[in-house]
Amino acid sequence: MEQSYITQEELEQLQAIQKSHNKIIQELGKIEFDKLKLQERRSKIEEYLEELQQESQTLSQFLEHKYGKCTVNIDTGEITPIE
Repeated sequence: MEQSYITQEELEQLQAIQKSHNKIIQELGKIEFDKLKLQERRSKIEEYLEELQQESQTLSQFLEHKYGKCTVNIDTGEITPIE
């Protein structure tokens, strides 16, 4: 039985499609990797935000204990009592 082959043009088309398919798969993998990295960054930032909120709450409680209920001008440090 004699071997049969597709034409060179058909072979090149198949190879081009396979090459494009492989590039897409590779790009999808890169996107997933980037998503993981972004999730890690988001988690770290959320942790930092939590710490910052706790620090802010601690300072607010300290200032309220020291000066009573008041507002503080963040630019000048001026205290305005809340009645």
